[in-house]
Amino acid sequence: MKSNLFSALIPSSSNAFIWLNSILMLVGIFVLGWKPEVVIVAYLLETIIIGIIHVFKLLIVLLYGDKHLIDQSEKNIFSGFTVIPFFIIHYFFFIFVQSIFIFVMLGDMLPSKNESFNVFGNYAYLLSQHDVFMAFLTLAFSNVAMTFKNFILPGEFRKTTTSKLYFQPYVRIFIQQFVAIFAWFFMFFISSALAAALMIIGFRLIVDLFLNKASMNKDFKAMLVSRLKKNQKLEDAEQTEKSFDSFLEK
Repeated sequence: MKSNLFSALIPSSSNAFIWLNSILMLVGIFVLGWKPEVVIVAYLLETIIIGIIHVFKLLIVLLYGDKHLIDQSEKNIFSGFTVIPFFIIHYFFFIFVQSIFIFVMLGDMLPSKNESFNVFGNYAYLLSQHDVFMAFLTLAFSNVAMTFKNFILPGEFRKTTTSKLYFQPYVRIFIQQFVAIFAWFFMFFISSALAAALMIIGFRLIVDLFLNKASMNKDFKAMLVSRLKKNQKLEDAEQTEKSFDSFLEK
């Protein structure tokens, strides 16, 4: 079973962009001279990239998805074109609130420590910094490439509905927001931005590789789900399996 778990970490055509993303982050730090803090900021900015891409994915499913699947799906706020403005308001409001807290922690990277509520101005300032902008472009490229490879080209948009697709970004942003915040506390206590940046790169790499493997291999997904369900009550275990399946990226 251990060998099966570690099989997710082996580079392959299915996870090439995940590995490339982490390698480019390391190149930025050790070759291009990016400040380690930039990597942490870039992963926070990635939540915006994920949200924008997801809006287009929802739109593509609505316009070009299997109409029979759409007709058979449960009629609620997550089906039909109303899902897009609902997602934009809910998702980006979440990012807005998170950003206020994050900007308090960024401190010296912002022009003023007392303007954490100036979310749009702070993002504009960060993106005006060359190393932050280059890291942002790196993550944007990898996310767009993975969307084309895993969602557009294989025609996955024809096999899903907006109700099933809606919640997919939330697990990724929860993970990276948690790791980024933890990295900042880690950096504060050990006074090493480099160690914090390497930690977030490594953790994100492992999580993305595991999720990627689970989305493409039913046996691997079953193994992960069984571990997540271990020691849970029956009803909680069933909910865990449903939640895990809805969050897998396609």
